[in-house]
Amino acid sequence: MIEVENLTIGPGVLADFAMRVPPGQIMGLVGRSGSGKTAVAHALLGHMRPGLRLEAGSVRIDGQDPFTTPALRGRVVSYLGQDPASALHPARRIGSLLAETVKVRGVPATEIPRLLGLVQVPSDKAFLRRYPHQISGGQAQRVALAIALAGAPRVLVLDEPTSGADAVLASDLVRLLADVCANPAMATVLISHDRAVVAALASESIELDRGRIVRTGRPVAPEPIVVPKPVPSSRPRLVVDGLSVRTLKGVSLTVNEGQCVALVGKSGAGKTTLASCLVGLLKPDRGEIRLDGKRPQLVAQDSVAALNPKETVRAAIARVTKADLEPLLDRVRLPMTVADRLPSQLSGGERQRVNLARALAAEPTVLVCDEITSALDHDTTVAVLELLAELRADLGLSVLLITHDTAVAEAAADDVLVLSDGVVRRRLDHVQSA
Repeated sequence: MIEVENLTIGPGVLADFAMRVPPGQIMGLVGRSGSGKTAVAHALLGHMRPGLRLEAGSVRIDGQDPFTTPALRGRVVSYLGQDPASALHPARRIGSLLAETVKVRGVPATEIPRLLGLVQVPSDKAFLRRYPHQISGGQAQRVALAIALAGAPRVLVLDEPTSGADAVLASDLVRLLADVCANPAMATVLISHDRAVVAALASESIELDRGRIVRTGRPVAPEPIVVPKPVPSSRPRLVVDGLSVRTLKGVSLTVNEGQCVALVGKSGAGKTTLASCLVGLLKPDRGEIRLDGKRPQLVAQDSVAALNPKETVRAAIARVTKADLEPLLDRVRLPMTVADRLPSQLSGGERQRVNLARALAAEPTVLVCDEITSALDHDTTVAVLELLAELRADLGLSVLLITHDTAVAEAAADDVLVLSDGVVRRRLDHVQSA
């Protein structure tokens, strides 16, 4: 049982938050980036991010306070965070990771096969001897979930479990979570910016905005993404001809002036490898990249890792240009008040706009946007895509939009390409051949 009463976390993170989740129920928690969702997740674990403080209210897990009873964590309440596979130690074998977890939680090692069966992955010796990099992304997610379920927790907190996953992985994980969370003895809190995931799994949901509850009730599916599409010219700005490296086999594509071309594909298809080649981080084995203008600038998926955590927005952009900062921030719809903030003081959407501003400071003709909306809520995703459309219209900027989200691709792009088996195909051709 989860009982949260009038929870207030400062400064200005959460106000008068209340929630009650009985065993057997999945409660969804939705809201845009920076609305306070992760603060709730951390509070359920008795954790507070540095710089924040508990100002009022209470949290009870099976009648106990997680802030004063740290032994609850991992045993009574368990947590599966964003990109669950990244929680697996890369230098430890799968069997070793599981053995350590069950030992810490007082569970016999004989439970490991049952846990792996629960999440539908093999339990044979060959699989257990593998390292995380030797299993698929979907299997890594399932192993991370098995670790979270070790010890039969009474409460499971899922914090953006499908964030960054391609459509196939996300769909598989949703089906698996539906089975796992049907446990009548376990209460589940599902925190996600993806309203479709919440609508598929949760029976009730709470929506947060700026730290306050603005809606409760049954989950609501997201509205379709609609953004303007400026008319591009026929002048090629980026031409990739027969590029081969690693998993890529003779990739060819063209992006014209003012055009947005989307590249979709499963995790591991080589989308980020292509991006690395285009911005000069990786040398192709064969093929040619022809540019009309400066080298493309990359806007990366992980907006946190892309910024120095000890460097203000002003300092980050000053590395690229000495020009006046205000027009640049205005171009990406950010106020000057963010100039002296650190990345940790910004929401996910604000950090992504800072990364866009820094890329624009180099005055590129082509932007390579690698999964820039994968960790953003619906409203922030729409705002970022609208901003890209505005930059295309005003500056003639060309965009290669790399994404796993076909809805984002089709809403924002003039042309959608699919990267599959190392080869690029147009989406229509890919569908017809599937």
